[in-house]
Amino acid sequence: MRVAYFSIARLPSRTANSIHVMRMCQALAALGHQVCLYVPAYPDTEYEDISVDLFDYYGVRKNFKIIKFPLLPVKGRSTFYSLMASIHARLTGTQLVYARDLKPSYICAKLGLPVVFEAHSPIKKGETLFDKLILSKSFKRLVVISAALQRIFEEIYPQLSGKILVAHDAADIDEVKHATPVEATGRLRIGYVGHLYRGRGVDLILDLAQRCPWADFEVVGGMNDDLKYWKSRAEEIKNIHFHGHLPYNQAGEIRQGCQILLAPYAKKLEVFGGGGDTSAWMSPLKIFEYMAAGKAIICSDLPVLREVLENEKTALFCEVENADEWQHALERLRDDPALLKRIGHQAREKLQKYHTWHTRATTVIDDVIE
Repeated sequence: MRVAYFSIARLPSRTANSIHVMRMCQALAALGHQVCLYVPAYPDTEYEDISVDLFDYYGVRKNFKIIKFPLLPVKGRSTFYSLMASIHARLTGTQLVYARDLKPSYICAKLGLPVVFEAHSPIKKGETLFDKLILSKSFKRLVVISAALQRIFEEIYPQLSGKILVAHDAADIDEVKHATPVEATGRLRIGYVGHLYRGRGVDLILDLAQRCPWADFEVVGGMNDDLKYWKSRAEEIKNIHFHGHLPYNQAGEIRQGCQILLAPYAKKLEVFGGGGDTSAWMSPLKIFEYMAAGKAIICSDLPVLREVLENEKTALFCEVENADEWQHALERLRDDPALLKRIGHQAREKLQKYHTWHTRATTVIDDVIE
């Protein structure tokens, strides 16, 4: 089947959104579909400056195409881009549109192409294009990233009942199989991979590093300004190491070299670039990458995370702002190697059974074409 995937992701960039898009396209193509990813061509200053191939940067196979249509410097440029990309998809024999970009979704539906739309946040009532899309005969399914988000959509749009599919985020076991572990030092290594802006719990990690001098804390990720800020805050903390932003596979090597991985999400959580609090419905890519690594996870006790993780079985949950609980959880895992190994193994098993990109890609397009 010829699949057109529409996204507004900047490729390349440091966002989890861009990783998600590239991984989904790879997984759909691996199922045997001919996949073409359509994204806007943003100004050069809005991209990461990388010296490697785009596919290598994300650690994905070159089994799909990427087409960038320009965002012209004119009023209504997003509409013009959406028209060009949608017409191209129609003329090249697309059989299914999978989209995270609303304008081309609506246009493709008007052109008679079957559309599956994926949302990672609520869409307010009265959004004209979404209202028209879900009433179209071409609209097949809404995919959301959590059961919490499904409930929000069903409350706002009762007519979507029965047309919403929950598909949590995902990861691949293979992406950590060949990782090179961090050199062993005899000390416990505790890792964090992700952004360093507000709501990510970096202040808690600094506190834990001071409370746990018997461990090394490896922090991967962060924009330059955030990285500079936290490094200045941690100048006197000798057992915390900031690696900065790394390509996807290199970040995986650090993650694989740790024994414990932290996800200290705050009760109020913002996505990259702002966009409001997402803690009620999020499905963090980080959690699934942690599960794929087969390492013991300690994470904030947020209801939405319990959709995927189970306390004492696939993770240890701690109250978000209770540093004593986090310290105690670290000490438990330090003193109980069997527990440390068991939690990591069970998390990886659950990932492999329910949350691989292959499983997700298969599920979201299952039975959408008669």
